[in-house]
Amino acid sequence: MRSHANKLVNCDAANINKSLEAARLQMELIRQMEDLGIVEELPAPLFELVMARKKNPSITLKELGQTLPRPISKSTVEYRWRKLETMLRKQSKGDDANVLRKGRR
Repeated sequence: MRSHANKLVNCDAANINKSLEAARLQMELIRQMEDLGIVEELPAPLFELVMARKKNPSITLKELGQTLPRPISKSTVEYRWRKLETMLRKQSKGDDANVLRKGRR
């Protein structure tokens, strides 16, 4: 019984650490995008995700998705962060052709 309880506690601790590390990396991504001045140029869904993370720096991806005006799933949140990472990578390399769509929809 004690072994099972320890496993549950360790699993919870690992999940919390994983969520906090993901949030830290996302905040760093946001900082880099702000340094490049591209946050304001993001399409509406990505801009909303960035603003939601800034307001909620330590919540899980699932919770983050639920804070949006039109709630989305954890997998959609993950997809959008990967898209933001790709956009930042391309922007940082100077390959900004068609990376950002002008205006929000």
